[in-house]
Amino acid sequence: MSAAVLFYGYNLGAPDDSGWAIQGEENFDQPWFDDAVDFERDYADAMRGHLLVKSGLVELKDFTTSDAEEKVTARYGVEVVSYGHSNTKFYGLALTGTVDRADDWSPKHVAPTASGDATRLYKALELLGMKPTQVNPSWILAPDEY
Repeated sequence: MSAAVLFYGYNLGAPDDSGWAIQGEENFDQPWFDDAVDFERDYADAMRGHLLVKSGLVELKDFTTSDAEEKVTARYGVEVVSYGHSNTKFYGLALTGTVDRADDWSPKHVAPTASGDATRLYKALELLGMKPTQVNPSWILAPDEY
């Protein structure tokens, strides 16, 4: 079923299709990315794991995906978002509390407010070694198939 996702932050691209939407994408070399490729992990899980290791909350050997999203949200105030469809998966980084998904055919009223300081996004991007081609964070409305 088709749906949509709305969030405030950055579109990071589709690494397995059109590529990352980051500056210097052709030279992108980060340990979390290599880990995701080598062990066939989801990029969102790899990003969350890297952020948690950098925060000192967990060691890489102890990382599990079960509560990683909650821990990243609590520690950094950001969410790693995945969207798209089965053939092309996109990734984004959003401020916590700004992610809304339409999950059925019922209209959904969303009053977008970018609450908080975007420095949380900048810090997480820095730790991930990413500089998006998108100049500033913005509201992103994207198709999502679930």
